[in-house]
Amino acid sequence: MSKVLGFLWDYRFVIMAIVSGVLYVMKDWHKAKADLYNAMLQAKRLAKDGILKSGDEQVDWIVNEAYQKLPASWIKTIGKDNLRTYIAWLYKKGMDKLDDGKLNNSI
Repeated sequence: MSKVLGFLWDYRFVIMAIVSGVLYVMKDWHKAKADLYNAMLQAKRLAKDGILKSGDEQVDWIVNEAYQKLPASWIKTIGKDNLRTYIAWLYKKGMDKLDDGKLNNSI
């Protein structure tokens, strides 16, 4: 048992840095998802008002909004095609949650 405590004590700063990094990324991840959901809602409002005509225009508008709001490091890592795929996945999850309040693939 003392070897484990000794290891933890010797590497406590490394362990804290890793834990802090994971917590920061998780916080950033939730903020990014919230920003994308807000952009989706705003795109739906614009479509309802007749500003955005098609679903493709809505997706393009959301991608452009995401490029403005997401951190630059995320944009470089993700890329536009993967961002489109992720937005489509979030849309499906949002619609699934809205139909009966549960995430159960019952769209």
